[in-house]
Amino acid sequence: MNAAPVDLHLVRYFSSIVAISGGRVVAASTPTIARCPLARRLYDGFDCPRGNGEALRRAVCRVIESKIRRYGFCTPRRVLRSGTSAIPFGASEMLMHALRKRTIDAAVVVCDGAGTVICSDPELVQGIGARMHTVLFTTPIAAVRQRIEAAGGRVLYPDASIDQAGGVEKALRLGFRAVAATVRGNDAGLLAGFAAMGKRCGASITSLVVCTTGMDARRTGAILAHADLVWGCASEAVRARIEPRARIQFSRAIPVFVLTRRGAAFAAACSSDPDRIENLDGQRQYLIALGRRGPRVRIGMFEARINEARLPAAAREAREGRCDRPRTGGRGAPDRACGIDAEEAAP
Repeated sequence: MNAAPVDLHLVRYFSSIVAISGGRVVAASTPTIARCPLARRLYDGFDCPRGNGEALRRAVCRVIESKIRRYGFCTPRRVLRSGTSAIPFGASEMLMHALRKRTIDAAVVVCDGAGTVICSDPELVQGIGARMHTVLFTTPIAAVRQRIEAAGGRVLYPDASIDQAGGVEKALRLGFRAVAATVRGNDAGLLAGFAAMGKRCGASITSLVVCTTGMDARRTGAILAHADLVWGCASEAVRARIEPRARIQFSRAIPVFVLTRRGAAFAAACSSDPDRIENLDGQRQYLIALGRRGPRVRIGMFEARINEARLPAAAREAREGRCDRPRTGGRGAPDRACGIDAEEAAP
């Protein structure tokens, strides 16, 4: 059996698993979804006719290759600092603002070439996460680790393992008491452990559930019990079971759902009027998104409106059934709430 390459990184984008080695894409699976609102807004090549999986696979490869060229993704040239928002309601954007306003004192995130990282520098958190896709596996890149540590970040393991529970535990041992951590949807089983660690140490652990496309529906119980914020992505499970119970929804097209008071306080750090968001009536539901009506509020660099709403509030293309659908058959079930189908469950 051949040994695995020393330099190998597996990322997920648009439901495709992409392998990167030597600073180039070496393999990519055919996507299992047909459309993504964010991909269509940010990149060319994602308006393919239904069923054209090879064209979508090539588009995915072009996106990842552009990230390698421009930002050094999965290479020693990795861009690791940024102070500006790439999108209005991204996880790294929220973490950056929460660190700036001291709502949290540390973030536990994942970085290609480093694995799990503990950060307290807002620009380091944003630089790592702003343009990164889901990292499933990564191997160590010495230059990336050295620059993270020079910026005050802490790489959890020399072999670049991804261990978010270990990262939270380490952050607490280091004395941080207001920690936020990102978790993939299929790793939602970690959330109960986060809650237990926070209770044991008298700490606040804010959990951000990201990358939920294709998430196993059985994870929704743990998310509802323990998560603070959830990114909807293209997940039927999130839309069917979690969205209706949210307190706040940010954005219609790429929704982010706030489930708890702690989540509201965390998200409020992004706002020009944090008290308004933090103090919204917990017995009602609210939509914060672009629009023409409702009180204005700035979210990072973007202006939005606050309105009471019955959630989920779908974008027009979702209401008309023009959002993401599986390219082919599979285990994904139709999202009857907004016309979006989930991709096949991740391994």
